[in-house]
Amino acid sequence: MTTHPREHRRRTLLAAVGVLGALVVAGAQTATAVAGGPAARAGAARTATLAPARPAQSPPPDPGGSASDLKRQYDEVSAAEAALTADVDATRQRRDELLGQVAALDLRVAAADRDLRVSRAALRRADFRDRLAQLALRRARGRLADAERALREQLVESYIRGSANQGALDAILQMLDQDPKASGSRIGAIRSYASAVVERQQRLLAELASARQTVARASGESSRSRRAAQDQRDRVAATVAKLRSDQQRTTLLRGQADQQLLTMAAQLQQMQIRKIALAAQVTALEKSSDGIQQMLAALQRADPAYVPGSIVLQSPNPGAPISSPFGMRVHPILGILRLHAGTDLAASMGTPILAPADGLVIQAGDRGGYGLTTVMVNGRSLATVFAHQSRIVVKPGQTVKRGDVVGYVGSTGLSTGPHLHFETRIRGVPIDPATIVDLAAPPPPPGTKPSVIPGG
Repeated sequence: MTTHPREHRRRTLLAAVGVLGALVVAGAQTATAVAGGPAARAGAARTATLAPARPAQSPPPDPGGSASDLKRQYDEVSAAEAALTADVDATRQRRDELLGQVAALDLRVAAADRDLRVSRAALRRADFRDRLAQLALRRARGRLADAERALREQLVESYIRGSANQGALDAILQMLDQDPKASGSRIGAIRSYASAVVERQQRLLAELASARQTVARASGESSRSRRAAQDQRDRVAATVAKLRSDQQRTTLLRGQADQQLLTMAAQLQQMQIRKIALAAQVTALEKSSDGIQQMLAALQRADPAYVPGSIVLQSPNPGAPISSPFGMRVHPILGILRLHAGTDLAASMGTPILAPADGLVIQAGDRGGYGLTTVMVNGRSLATVFAHQSRIVVKPGQTVKRGDVVGYVGSTGLSTGPHLHFETRIRGVPIDPATIVDLAAPPPPPGTKPSVIPGG
């Protein structure tokens, strides 16, 4: 009996699906058997032989899962890294400000030290002048003492000789009375003597007053000069002490900022190491998702080439806007530029996902970063992929019709929120869904219910 080529390809695909299912289950059971011992390994072997006849069960809705936990951890580490980086920048800026303050204080301390040296030199000069003034003061006091002593002696002499002088004066006056024609030379001598006595007394008094003024002036100038120099030195010394205190405090703050930067750098390094580890796990999950390409390339190797328009497709979420198109974009978790292999359709949690064309489900289950995923082949080397579902309602090996519900929108795997990640692939290679599917087509008319596969 001759078999139709399409039916032959369908049977070949079903057989391939069975083999893939067996390999997946066998791998999981083998891992369990290794952990559980000989009995578990024997059970795994028995289960592996029966696996092709048993369809895979749809996993329950993902409440978080390892992929979601990984995303949360990565987001937390990234946020902590950003906050710590901001703290590092602020601390570094503060440290730089302190460095500037220390440099400014160094200049001010150096200037104040120079002023202090100048004021100390001025004080030494004032001390020298003070010593000279003290010497002049001692001399002036000596002159004052001499003047006072001479004056006292004059006074004593005048007191002692007072009666004799008076007697001589009376004798002279009597002589003049008796002899009015006495010689002028004698009268001049008498007058010169009297004038000399008075002049000497006046000179002694003047010398005494001058000596007293000199002592007062020398004493005042010496005191004022030294006091001014000492005050200037004390003011500069106080300024230097304050500047040195500020300098020490600022240097201490700078040291604390340096230590804080070292601590932050160590913390930042640990965060970056953790982030790299999480990024590696994210990459591993994405590689698990990327395995779709190899699987489809092997299954569709003998399929005829896809011809545009040969298969009529509709949007899996009619009327849903595109939230992220196909092409290069910044990875929503890692923040690096990567190929976005599909189109994200914005839809709320639990929105039905419709089969865009007739096809055969070859995989339905968790695929790492893709979360709950359904993969269908639609003929002519074309395949469609639906990722991040909250629930899957088809099984591997089932045939679906265009418009049938295959699952519901969710946010499983490496997802930032509810949406449908929709891919179209030719022999496993991703192509832009917008080139073969009218994603802007309106939703079905009101009252039209999507068909649900019995048993799904």
